[in-house]
Amino acid sequence: MATYFWHQDVYDGSLNEIKNNADRVTLCEGAPTTYAQATGVKGGDSGKMLAQADVVPGDFTLASDGAGGRKFTLADMTDDEADASGDADHVAFVDDAEGVERLLCVVPLSAQQAVTLGNPCIIKNVICYNRILSTVA
Repeated sequence: MATYFWHQDVYDGSLNEIKNNADRVTLCEGAPTTYAQATGVKGGDSGKMLAQADVVPGDFTLASDGAGGRKFTLADMTDDEADASGDADHVAFVDDAEGVERLLCVVPLSAQQAVTLGNPCIIKNVICYNRILSTVA
């Protein structure tokens, strides 16, 4: 059986890219595949965003995932007024730097979250894992 080893710095490299460059987390109905989908309000052109919150590096905690990989956990974030109504099933981390505008990561929620336009919305329990999931034959 093949053995794989990745140094913790390799795992943390991609997680740190998100931690250090994400400016915003968006709560989405459906998995966005582009920056425009992740940041566009649902009901507009191709938008999937229901709610959003600004993030800073201190909102992320990196740690072992207990299964040989690494993870980050996002602190609970609040949007005082949701941008649209719907059933959120993904969160997206975006880099809003001028001239950059990147979709950095999309993470499925463990359960759908109902969101209502204009109501406060808490984005919580977001964990992103980085580990080897399968082997190559």
